[in-house]
Amino acid sequence: MKILTAILLALVLAADSFRISASCSAYKKMPYAHGLLLTLTFSAFHTIFLLLGYLLGTLIRSDEPKYNVSIGAVMISMIGIKMIVGVIRKSKNAPQLYVTDAKSILLLSIATSLDILIVGLGLGFDIGGSGLWWCAGFMAFFTVVSTFLGVLMGRQSPKRRSWITIVAGIGLLVFAARILIRVLTA
Repeated sequence: MKILTAILLALVLAADSFRISASCSAYKKMPYAHGLLLTLTFSAFHTIFLLLGYLLGTLIRSDEPKYNVSIGAVMISMIGIKMIVGVIRKSKNAPQLYVTDAKSILLLSIATSLDILIVGLGLGFDIGGSGLWWCAGFMAFFTVVSTFLGVLMGRQSPKRRSWITIVAGIGLLVFAARILIRVLTA
């Protein structure tokens, strides 16, 4: 994975944290301490789950490279579709959470990182370690930025926040298609 691809994938993976953190602070203005804790836990769990998913993917992949890449692309595209469908279904009644304690922030961080775990698993089937550390580092940075911006912009309209997740889902679908095209042309 080239550095530019790692940056774009990291941006796509961090985009959903903006929407979630914005909905957490939409009900009531979130104190900066809660916003900082939410930002740090989202970033830490997203990065850990990406690396853990990658490790699991490398452990269970087969010896057939085309099979591995196809599985990885399907897993990544499933998350992209899930993101898009999730926004379309929830756009009418966007949930607004108010996270008030460390336990809720921790549970929300774990729940939002499960998609990242599956993307990491897909990457474990595909990339073989190339560029993973760049992607994880950029994702940690972009998650911090997007989560904190989400906390600050929480009172924006839910429709304004939802388009970011749709773009992220499309980005994952493009990334998965790029992987499949690379396999089919090799």
